[in-house]
Amino acid sequence: MTIKAKARLKDLAVQLSADSATPAAEASPPIVPEDREMEPGGEPAPPPLPSVSAPVDPPSPPPDVADPPLAADPPAEAPLGPRPRRGVELTMLGIVFSLVFVVFAVFLVILLNEPGGSPLKFTAWRSAQNAGEPGNLGKSLATEPSEPAQAVGPSPANKTRLPETAYTNSIGMTFVRIPKGCFMMGTNEAGATESGLANALSAHQVCIGRDFLLSRTEVTQTQWLAVMETNPSKFEGSHRPVEQVSWMDAQAFVQRLNRREGGHRYRLPTEAEWEYAARANTSHPYVFGDSIDRADEYAWFADNAERQTHPVGQRLPNPWGLQDMQGNVYEWVQDWYEADYALFSPKMDPPGPPAGVKRVIRGGGWSDKAATLHVAGRHGVPPDIRGGALGFRVVRLP
Repeated sequence: MTIKAKARLKDLAVQLSADSATPAAEASPPIVPEDREMEPGGEPAPPPLPSVSAPVDPPSPPPDVADPPLAADPPAEAPLGPRPRRGVELTMLGIVFSLVFVVFAVFLVILLNEPGGSPLKFTAWRSAQNAGEPGNLGKSLATEPSEPAQAVGPSPANKTRLPETAYTNSIGMTFVRIPKGCFMMGTNEAGATESGLANALSAHQVCIGRDFLLSRTEVTQTQWLAVMETNPSKFEGSHRPVEQVSWMDAQAFVQRLNRREGGHRYRLPTEAEWEYAARANTSHPYVFGDSIDRADEYAWFADNAERQTHPVGQRLPNPWGLQDMQGNVYEWVQDWYEADYALFSPKMDPPGPPAGVKRVIRGGGWSDKAATLHVAGRHGVPPDIRGGALGFRVVRLP
């Protein structure tokens, strides 16, 4: 190395020592010589040191290679405050409205699925039940009146008062007393087919030798359940007549009712007792008179029943206080069926034929035309048959 080069290096070291004691200044870019001198021995001379016009600090490292600053601790999370209440309130309100809607929908489905049910019909029924009885407003839809309505009909005659009940038994069946007496059973009227009298007995005199009690209405589903513990009915309702019961089923009910109350007081009425009670000491062909004009006030039949049964006791009674003796459901009686039984029937308390294949049903049902509800109308049906228009009522001996 030449003396000249050594001198330059020495000067540079002095310069750098002086600069380290002064504040950093912006360094000037180094001057790169275009060519380099050669030493006498042929080695290339070291590049000339850049001339510095002013003391400079050593260049600062570029920002991208500088040591990264120490990472600061993450800021502490702000404590959670109360969540906005408006969203919660809206959610709860939505749930409440949803529940109300579901309850209303279930209520509507139950109402419309009830045979013949409709909001209009229910409103009319509720208005009739609640008239003057504010406490009844809390009753549920499924609960029918605890007592059958008293003869609901379009005529002012529906205010007729019922005769006093003679007896009420342990399951709430009410009975009226039927006095003994004589009457003309059957009919000799023409037009038997049109009047539902194709099977009617010819007219003949019959006498009932003693008083008896007959249930005011057909046996209801509540009464049947109290004894039999199951309900076979197609048209369910606590105060509707029990139906879809055979003659044999009716006999089983009577037997259990007798065991429940002790003795043998209950049975089905004989055919003669049934017609005698239905006529109620009159000679009219119908419970409601000589024509069918007032049939709607006294019976449930094809024109007003809407193809279903109805709660008992909603139509006018006959003069002896019996209701639904015609229409709503046919009623089983005790007798075997015999087409010409009148030819050999005894006059006093006829018990019916001693044997047969069918049993007698009386009274007509909800599917019959008004003209066929003749008080002498009768049919024979196998005793094991059940149907949605087959029910019964019972006699209780005093």
